[in-house]
Amino acid sequence: MRYRGVELHSNEEVVNTVRAQRARMVFPSALCFLLLAAPLYLTSVLFSVRYVGMPLFYLSLASGLLYGARAWVRYRGTFLIITNQRVIDVDRRGFFDKIVSEVPYESLSDVSYRSRGVWETVTGAGTITFQMIGGKENIAFPRLGDPSAVHKQVMELRITHARGTPAVSDPVEDVMNSMQTLSPTERRALLATMKRTVKEQPASLAVPDAAIDAAFGVPKKRKGKKSTGI
Repeated sequence: MRYRGVELHSNEEVVNTVRAQRARMVFPSALCFLLLAAPLYLTSVLFSVRYVGMPLFYLSLASGLLYGARAWVRYRGTFLIITNQRVIDVDRRGFFDKIVSEVPYESLSDVSYRSRGVWETVTGAGTITFQMIGGKENIAFPRLGDPSAVHKQVMELRITHARGTPAVSDPVEDVMNSMQTLSPTERRALLATMKRTVKEQPASLAVPDAAIDAAFGVPKKRKGKKSTGI
């Protein structure tokens, strides 16, 4: 199953999709408007100087259209997909440039957000950062409209995912439990084989027979007292 160009795992459900605040488009929109409006306002002046004004006229229009289209594609194509299994960061950097990063909840170390500057402090916007386990590169999503709500939602989904993930079994405990299903003869044969294997190891790795017997629940042999006659 695909969602907004991203392939989802089996049993994966999209919980939320968030983008940067719309105020991010204020400056690109203003610059696009300026590039489009200026040549139209100065049409008579530019066309009076034919060999210089006409190229500037069409260049300004083309630049405004291209810049506005690129800014819109970047805004619409950059978002966070929050699912019940992971967080997916889709970063659209141009018409033909897209980076997709993911943070599975089992690899998520911490989630933090920061509001920097007057505008972000007043509007409640900020940058949310996902820290990975194992020293991997962190993933940051800037200019998020409500990072506190996203932080809360991700932490709740992380806890829910951890509760639904089966615990990893202990291999030693599994072996000890399987010993209970063996017959006494099979258990003695396995115990003798393990003792021979341990004796073949270097002295630094040697394990006393008493420790092996204790691990397998073999009772200690009691030494009988010699009777002395009077």
